[in-house]
Amino acid sequence: MSQLHQLVPLSDEMRGAQFAAFLGGPVPDGVRLGRYPTADEIRAAFGRLNESVRRMVQDKSGKSWSLAVMDGAHEALRIDARLRGQTEMLFTVSGDRHLLEALVAQLPRNCGSFLIMTDGQNPVIVTAEG
Repeated sequence: MSQLHQLVPLSDEMRGAQFAAFLGGPVPDGVRLGRYPTADEIRAAFGRLNESVRRMVQDKSGKSWSLAVMDGAHEALRIDARLRGQTEMLFTVSGDRHLLEALVAQLPRNCGSFLIMTDGQNPVIVTAEG
């Protein structure tokens, strides 16, 4: 069974003491406020990865989209972005957490920093540096 990951852009609220306690320490230096990436930004980040066994497929319907990173005939990572309201996106991510963290690091710098957790556990902050 694939693990469910949370991918949350860093917000001002995450700079406080309560979030630092949840994280298990202070928010690292150099983090930036984040925003959800577009499908095009994720595809470009995928192209910068040094992973050799992957290919990406996309399903787009309206303003919602899904990207699946394939390892042979199997999904290694799936990102579903669904429009919620007029402008807010809801991201659902499942699959290989290592691949997710590597992909997020390759996003454009203006995407900022992200909190990544697996099933609400093991939080880590990854900053887009692509």
